[in-house]
Amino acid sequence: MKINLDDVQQTLLIPLWSRAKLNQEENPILVDLKASEIVKKIQYDFSKIDFINNKKIFL
Repeated sequence: MKINLDDVQQTLLIPLWSRAKLNQEENPILVDLKASEIVKKIQYDFSKIDFINNKKIFL
């Protein structure tokens, strides 16, 4: 699904992306399968967010 977001809406993707990313860890502290499902469906360049790929994210 193609989405068009303004700056504020883009920042709201960070928690969603973070939850989906946590699902990929060996022993995640949080499991949110719906977040992973949504992230897979959205046509968005998550590399804009993925710059912190090797760092832990604390929400």
